[in-house]
Amino acid sequence: MSMKKIANIILIWLFTVMAVMLLLAVVPSLGKLRTAVRTKEDIKPVWVKEKLYLKSFDVTPDGSRIAYLDTEGKLYLETLRGTRIFTRKSEDGENSVVLSPDGKYAAVYSSLPAEESAVTIVRDDGRAAYRFHVPRGVSSVDSAKLSSGCRFVAGSYSNAIYVADVTNGERKSQTIETQAQVTSVCITDDGNIIYGTKSPGRVVCVDSEGKPLWNMTNVPPESKNYITHLSKQRRYLILSKPYSKDEKNVYMVIDENGTKVTAAAVDYADNGTAVSPCGTYLASGYEKILRHKEKTASERHVFLCRPGIDDPDILWDLGSFFFPIIPISVNTAGAVLAVTEDSFLYMITPGGSRERLFKLPTDIANFASTRNDAYTFIYCKDGTLYCLSSR
Repeated sequence: MSMKKIANIILIWLFTVMAVMLLLAVVPSLGKLRTAVRTKEDIKPVWVKEKLYLKSFDVTPDGSRIAYLDTEGKLYLETLRGTRIFTRKSEDGENSVVLSPDGKYAAVYSSLPAEESAVTIVRDDGRAAYRFHVPRGVSSVDSAKLSSGCRFVAGSYSNAIYVADVTNGERKSQTIETQAQVTSVCITDDGNIIYGTKSPGRVVCVDSEGKPLWNMTNVPPESKNYITHLSKQRRYLILSKPYSKDEKNVYMVIDENGTKVTAAAVDYADNGTAVSPCGTYLASGYEKILRHKEKTASERHVFLCRPGIDDPDILWDLGSFFFPIIPISVNTAGAVLAVTEDSFLYMITPGGSRERLFKLPTDIANFASTRNDAYTFIYCKDGTLYCLSSR
């Protein structure tokens, strides 16, 4: 072998060694960079509880207290760290619980239509503070903190909303008539009440005495309307859901005067929708139809967008036959928590990068996120409850 060939081989070997050394030096730093970016939005388990067979649960906006209503009819209240505050036997048929913002009161009721229903307000010592009747059943309940107690508002199937104030030594209730069945109620930061109806679909705001303040005129009449209090002060999310699957779901962020701030119209979604606590991001699942010649198939997709005044800004669209996903929650930074059909939990960044977190034991039965973006709770059908933190 000539000296020239030997020299070339040595040069190639040296370049190879230098390339490998450079790669080894760069890859750890890339890994550190990736980890640093990921952990800003990563979701970590705080605790996992098993064999919790629940009808309903609710959590305070800051996640400090959790109320559970189990299948045996027991209502109990705990702190986030698991300290039991009280246990109480609930009334027959009650299947839902809503906490006051400070967690000092819980409202328990049946969400099923009935000839006669009631809402029981329980204090955090386990004793009933007040009980009021709601004809034809309760469709929705919201709460607000008062200076010396709390206020609960219940929407009903009887074309009315019911307001109950529980303060130190006093109980006060009143009925506010509506023009249609109430689908959702929300108490504003100013103590007013926004409610949505169906048949016809309307979104109306009244004061605590029932005096009309405003009525949204851009809500489709053939729709059911739901209202959620966002984390940003005096901002509320409206979901206007049409009866026809050929129509679009309309999401609107409004202010306390009913003025539209942002909006997004998305295809009718049975695959889940999640909105960030401040209303900046919207993740929606849908069935993407694929056509080839005379054959059709569908894929389960999710897209993330920023709602705008006109058209939403689509940030990413993910999904395939091998990665069918359903959104669970979106945090303030735009990171999406999603689950696949085989119960794997994923975190997807605002840029569309995804990372598998862990596998859930079964399908999800229910989930909830705190308004301050600190915790997400996932309840599985086998009775396992996860508390996840993005902090």
